Amino acid sequence: MTEELKAELQELKAENEKLRGQIKTLTQQIADPNVTSDLWRNIHYGTAGHRRLQVYPEPAAIEDPHGAPLVTSDGQVLKESGSLEFGDCFEVQSQTQVGDVLWLQIRGKKNGWVMGTVGRAPDPVLINCINLTLWKTHEGPIPPAAFEGQDFPAMGMYTAGYPGRSEICVASASGSAFWRELNIAMLFADIGTSTVFEQAWGGSENFQDWVAYYASNCEAYGKLRSEHPKHLVVVVNHTENWKKYPVRGPDVEQAKVDIGRAQYHECIWLRDMHKRLGLKWESVTFTTAFKFLQEHAKWTRRDFQEAAIKRVKSDFEGGDGKKAFEKLTGMERTYVQKCARWCIEEAFPDGPPAETQDLLEKMEGMKVAIVPPDLDPGAHYRLVFVTSTSRDATATDIGTYNAFAVAAAATNPELTSLSTTWTCIGSAGNRTTSAYVNANQNTLTRTSDQDAPIYRLDGVRVADGNTHLWGGSLAHPISIDENGDALSTKGGPGPSRDWFLGDTAGDWVYYGLSTCTGSGKGGSAWVDNLDQTKNS
Repeated sequence: MTEELKAELQELKAENEKLRGQIKTLTQQIADPNVTSDLWRNIHYGTAGHRRLQVYPEPAAIEDPHGAPLVTSDGQVLKESGSLEFGDCFEVQSQTQVGDVLWLQIRGKKNGWVMGTVGRAPDPVLINCINLTLWKTHEGPIPPAAFEGQDFPAMGMYTAGYPGRSEICVASASGSAFWRELNIAMLFADIGTSTVFEQAWGGSENFQDWVAYYASNCEAYGKLRSEHPKHLVVVVNHTENWKKYPVRGPDVEQAKVDIGRAQYHECIWLRDMHKRLGLKWESVTFTTAFKFLQEHAKWTRRDFQEAAIKRVKSDFEGGDGKKAFEKLTGMERTYVQKCARWCIEEAFPDGPPAETQDLLEKMEGMKVAIVPPDLDPGAHYRLVFVTSTSRDATATDIGTYNAFAVAAAATNPELTSLSTTWTCIGSAGNRTTSAYVNANQNTLTRTSDQDAPIYRLDGVRVADGNTHLWGGSLAHPISIDENGDALSTKGGPGPSRDWFLGDTAGDWVYYGLSTCTGSGKGGSAWVDNLDQTKNS
C-alpha cells in the first residue's frame, strides 16, 4: 500500500469515528429523558413572524407538531404562557415524554414547558431545543440530523442576536460568507452574536434607529460595559484580501472593501464605542469565515472545501433559496462570481477540482446580462458599456472610435455571441472635408428603434429610448464595462476620466459625460446637426 493510500485510509477512519460520535450524541439527546444540563438552547427557526418557541403551563400530547391548538388531557385548549426568542438559552428543571413529544420544563422566570423534540430516536421529525453540554466537544460541521425540521436557509437566514457562554462574541458577519454555517456553528458551540442579519438593515437614513438595537445587542451579548467584556470577532466577506486575515483592530476605512454596508456601520460604531469606553480596538479580531470555523468549530480544510464546492454549485444552479446564476442581473452576477472565486481560492490554494473550476469559468463568462430582466419576450433593446481601457482623441474619423468599441466588445464571448453592431457614443468632424458625424447618428438611435430602451451590462436601465438618452440626465450612469465590472472611473481621455471622447486642437471630436449625454464640449451641438458654423 502506498503512503498516499495509507494517509487517505487514516483520514477515512478519522471521519468514520467523527460520524460515530455524532450519532451517539444525537441518540443520547433524543432518547434519554433523564439527561439534563445546566443549559439548553432554542433553535426553533419557524417562519417569518413566528420565530419564537411557545412556552406552555403544562405538557400535552400532540399529533401534528405544526398544528395548533394543543389540547390538555381533559380536553381544554392549552394556551401559551410565554415564548423564547430564537437562540435563547435556558436551564432545564425536568423532562417528560408525552407521546412522541419530549417536553422540557424551564427553570426560572419563564417557568413553563416547551416542546424540545417531536418524534423518537433515531428518527425525530422536529428538534426545537439542543442540549449544549452534549455538543461541547463536537468537532466539524454540525450534521443536519441535529437540527431536523428546522429550515435554516442558505440565503437570508434571519437572526437578531443571541447569547452564549463562550468568551467570544461575533459582533459583525457578512451575509455572503457562510452566514448559515456560521450561525449553526455558533448555536451549537454556545457562542453569542450581536449582529443583526444585513438584509434587515434599512440603510443609512434610519441607521440611528437601527444602531440603538445593535448597541443593546453588543452590551447584552458582547458585555461591552461589563468588567470582563467578551473578545469581539468580525467575519469579513470573501474577497481577494483573504490572505491578510485574521488581523486585530484594523483601520475600518481600509477594511471597508472586505465588509458589507451594514458591517461598515457596525464597525464604525464598535470602534467609536471602544474609544469612549476606554477599550482597546486592537482586541477586536477581523477574520474570514473559514478561519473562524477552523478555530472555534474545529472545521478541517476538507470540511471547508466540501462546503465551498457545495456553495459554488448552488451559486450556479440555484437552490437553497438562491436564484440560478443565469437569472441574476449583471451586477448580481459580478458580485456572486467574485465571492465564489475568492471562497474557492481560500479553500483550494493549489486549485479546485476540475468540475468546480469549470463552474467558475462558466460564471466568469456569464457576468454580463445580455437579456435585461424587465423586458417582455421579443422586445427590442440596446446595450451600452464604457470601455475598460482608454485611447487618445486625436483622430477625426468616427470609424476609429467605433473600431475601438468593437475591439472592446470582442473580448467578451457573451457580447460576441450577440452578432450585433457596436458604435461609440461620440461625434467627430473634419474641417477640410466637411465630413461630420453626429453622436445620435453614429449610434443609430435617431434613425432606428427610437423607443428601444438602453441598458448597462448589469441589467440596469440607462435610458428609455432616443429622446431620454440625449435629453440630459440619464436614469443611471454608464459605469459598467464590457466585462460587467463597475468602474470607479468612467473611461475616455482627459484628467477626470469622465469623458467618452475629447476634442482635438484643430478639428472636432465631442464627448458626453457618463451621467449626462446632453452635455459636452460643444454644449448639445455634438448630439445633432454638427457643422462648421455652429462650432467655429
